[in-house]
Amino acid sequence: RLKYGVEGTGVGRINETVSILVSFSAKMGLQPGERITIRLPGFKGPAYIMIQPQSQNLAPDAVDVSWTQATTALSLTLRQAVPADKDVIVLVPTEMGVRLPSFGMMANQPGLTIETDAVLGPVPATAITTSPAVGLFAEATLLFNQQCAGDRTTGLTLTFRLLTKILPGETLVLRLPAFGFRGGAKPNLP
Repeated sequence: RLKYGVEGTGVGRINETVSILVSFSAKMGLQPGERITIRLPGFKGPAYIMIQPQSQNLAPDAVDVSWTQATTALSLTLRQAVPADKDVIVLVPTEMGVRLPSFGMMANQPGLTIETDAVLGPVPATAITTSPAVGLFAEATLLFNQQCAGDRTTGLTLTFRLLTKILPGETLVLRLPAFGFRGGAKPNLP
């Protein structure tokens, strides 16, 4: 399971620096020095950074976390053994500098993967099954007035459901290629 957010403010917004909550359990024991790698295509961050995250259920200093932009990979390197089937919960803080993709994220985004080099059972890249949506339209519909024949103005109705908050002062843009106004006419918006 993967969650991302900004401490105290919710799930986060596109292109925003976020904290990342990683939780998993391995069917085999994990040993010190073994690595769990989470691939986050589209995320951005510093070229390389390593920190000690807030571990929710392991001893303090039990894991190091690094981010490598070239591979868009978050790596958790264990400093203590973790028994089989133990839930591991690690919060990577915003100080890591990792930002959500500028194009948004679908719920359970394909391409997000987790893998490990564990000696007792290496696991190849496996899809992360639970992750939240950020900054996408859940649905959008554009309707034209049925009386439009293509040679005169028409009414448009745009309806949508956005998977993020729109803050005061922010703008939504609807682009309609090949549409235009004749003779310098201006749009009549309510």
